[in-house]
Amino acid sequence: MLKQHLRICLTIEDLIADPENVDTLSHGETMDVLARIVALQPILIGRLASLGSDKKEIKSDTLLNVEEASERLGMSTDWLYRHAKELPFTKRIGPRQLRFSEAGIEKYIKNRSS
Repeated sequence: MLKQHLRICLTIEDLIADPENVDTLSHGETMDVLARIVALQPILIGRLASLGSDKKEIKSDTLLNVEEASERLGMSTDWLYRHAKELPFTKRIGPRQLRFSEAGIEKYIKNRSS
């Protein structure tokens, strides 16, 4: 009963952390939050544009087929198929179609050798 009478002011951070809190907003509060977010969007986009791209984040990655991946890893294709679910560099591109991230394999080999 007491909960119904108390009105907690939610911040945008609260809504991001728990989107289900949106259900507690009134119509006016919902409009206010939406207007603030919409006004912030072009500012954030402009900020990203002014910063340019982060070269570290943008790395091209090649997807290898099972034969190429087995050659890189020194494992049989059968071993790769059997362990595909456990390997962090496995990519499922369709039903019964596997590919393996070249960058992921390199990272895997590097971590295993250290």
